[in-house]
Amino acid sequence: MGGLNNLFPVIRELERRGRKIEIVASASGVASEVLKKNGIRFTLGEDAVKVSEKFPNPRLLVTSMCSAHNIGRNLISILRDTCQTVAVQDYWGVRLTDEWSPLEHRPHYITVNDTLGAELVKKAWPEFNPSRIWQTGFPMFDTYSNINNSDAVKARTEILTKLNKSSNSAVVFFPCGALNGASQFLSEILEIINSYLTNNRSRQPLVFIPRCHPRLKKEPLMVSELNLWNEAMDKLESYHPEVLINDEAVIRADMKTLLMASNLVISDYSTSLLEAGLVGARLDGKPNISACYIPSIAKDMEKDLGPLLKEPPYVTLGCSAKATNNSNLHDLVTEFLDDKNNARRDSLRENQKEHLKTDGHNSKRVADMIETLL
Repeated sequence: MGGLNNLFPVIRELERRGRKIEIVASASGVASEVLKKNGIRFTLGEDAVKVSEKFPNPRLLVTSMCSAHNIGRNLISILRDTCQTVAVQDYWGVRLTDEWSPLEHRPHYITVNDTLGAELVKKAWPEFNPSRIWQTGFPMFDTYSNINNSDAVKARTEILTKLNKSSNSAVVFFPCGALNGASQFLSEILEIINSYLTNNRSRQPLVFIPRCHPRLKKEPLMVSELNLWNEAMDKLESYHPEVLINDEAVIRADMKTLLMASNLVISDYSTSLLEAGLVGARLDGKPNISACYIPSIAKDMEKDLGPLLKEPPYVTLGCSAKATNNSNLHDLVTEFLDDKNNARRDSLRENQKEHLKTDGHNSKRVADMIETLL
């Protein structure tokens, strides 16, 4: 879905310019289901050779990089001498050192978000011509271009009204992306919140919205982790029932709404922090903290991000504050809730606006570059 969300705005932009596009969706992904549901014509691609036989002489191949062995990657090797090929990244450094590393699978051109993305391509593919790395911004970011301060006010009002909380409540949103270590992460945050509430009697009202990864509740192997998560929730509820939100209608509300309504977002290396930065780029910044120091989370992060990234890219770009241990996380949470460090807030705001392009023109920039090849 990440690949579809990133590529489809480009398809629509090219179609708007009069270009004929043949959409091919992998039979193994969810993109075909989404396209079918929305009544969009496409070809189901089960095999790259068969697809190339059906469309033997395309003027150009544009593909996502969202999966290891997707149709686009395999078509690149087949069509390399037939037409120019463009790969559209949807995340920094994705699949550059493994499935897309062999020369026969590399595109003629690749789009990236920014300078960091370009440097990662150069590092992974030192032979690749740097002039063929296009810094366009990720097209999927365009959906954030219409967010404004009025939307944020509406989002806060919606969430706080549902919860019957006062309008001056500080909302702490915890969309946990981790599976292994999720309960420990939750427990540490709950201890920090309990400490904050105990030591700040005159504080503004506080609301804590924890949101575990959906797979935590679905996968049989995660039963023990889920039980520990629920035990931690019960513990805080026994101390501060007015703070903990366990209402599924709120917890599973639209991600953008929750991010806009929040005063502080805490997570691990989840893309929810990237989304928090995108919201912040449109508003007056969004305080958020990335904490990946718990060993099991750090191990999974290393596996998921690959060898090119040592930390989440939004941390590297300065769009998220980084907690290096429990004590540091405690200090950062307290600092943001008490609004004590304006310099850090200012830095996050400026970096979010600089590095996360949300002007609504990323799809157009990709389309413009593609047009030069036609």
